[in-house]
Amino acid sequence: MKSPTQVHRNARKLNRTLHLASDNAGKTGELAVAAGRVISHRMTLGTKALMNPAAADHAEFSRMIPEKIGAFSEAGSIWLRWSGRIADQVARYVRREMALADNAVAAVAGCRSPAGLVALQQQAATDWLERVWSQSLSLGALVMRSQGAALAPVLRTATANVHRLDR
Repeated sequence: MKSPTQVHRNARKLNRTLHLASDNAGKTGELAVAAGRVISHRMTLGTKALMNPAAADHAEFSRMIPEKIGAFSEAGSIWLRWSGRIADQVARYVRREMALADNAVAAVAGCRSPAGLVALQQQAATDWLERVWSQSLSLGALVMRSQGAALAPVLRTATANVHRLDR
């Protein structure tokens, strides 16, 4: 049976993860609005450039590709770093589960009765389910944190564009 401390820890992990997911959803919405505004501004600039190429905003057009490359390169680097952290966490879980499986095999071999074997299997299954729940919460939190971190440079670039283009 889970200790009250573990239940409390898992509840905190779940709350933190839900908060991060909500924050990421809000930032994604903010990015969608900012991107729409930037696209609208730039479509207007493109239309004006078609009508009068000499008066086109060449500085703005020259920013488009490099800023996207910069933002998405930074986001990709962030995803790569976070992927490593997530992989490390999964590897720790796997190593721990392998050690616990070894212990379970030894415990099964030491059972003296069918009732003892059933009790051992029941406890092993319950313990495993509790660990899986806790591990899932921890991984979910890591994923939400990585999503927010990777979203940041793209959102920062889009909102900077909105501020510059709205002037």
